[in-house]
Amino acid sequence: MEILEDEDNKHSAHTDSQASRQTLITSGILFVTTYLFLFLGMSLRPSVYDEGLILTGAMRVAAGQIPYRDFYANYGPVQFYLLAGIFRFLGQSILVERLTCIVIEALLVTAIYLVLSDYCRRFIAVSTSVLIAIWLIGATGGSPLISALLLNIVGCCLVLPVFTGTASADAGCRCGCWAGVPGSL
Repeated sequence: MEILEDEDNKHSAHTDSQASRQTLITSGILFVTTYLFLFLGMSLRPSVYDEGLILTGAMRVAAGQIPYRDFYANYGPVQFYLLAGIFRFLGQSILVERLTCIVIEALLVTAIYLVLSDYCRRFIAVSTSVLIAIWLIGATGGSPLISALLLNIVGCCLVLPVFTGTASADAGCRCGCWAGVPGSL
């Protein structure tokens, strides 16, 4: 009897390993495909409001200024500091900001797929991801909203196990800590 249970556990672990590998491969393909789709579909005109404010704020932070003390900012400081750090390595240009934004948008689509793939059929997860990618083509470039959406999806990944009953004891603490992160954007 124990031998049968051991074989069932080995088979289950092998099946879980294959499923997680398949999800990882699909997620990687989805990320690259989404990145290319968003890159080819990005507008060639800069967005004066969101993108312009984020670019200017990031350049000012890179020059040593501090948001809210040295200049007015109606966004959270995280996007300024993130982009200023990337500017330090790759140079200050709108292309660097756009490529960073596309990475964040592709991560958003991939995160949505990962959440949905655990709870829905694969067709629904892929279809929703495609619709989100199409929606992002028309979204305002450089908007901190997209980064906040990504962090909210990650927060959902932390909260969902609480509702499905598979959460550990410290899940509530992690969820509470994570809940404030999107507000800093």
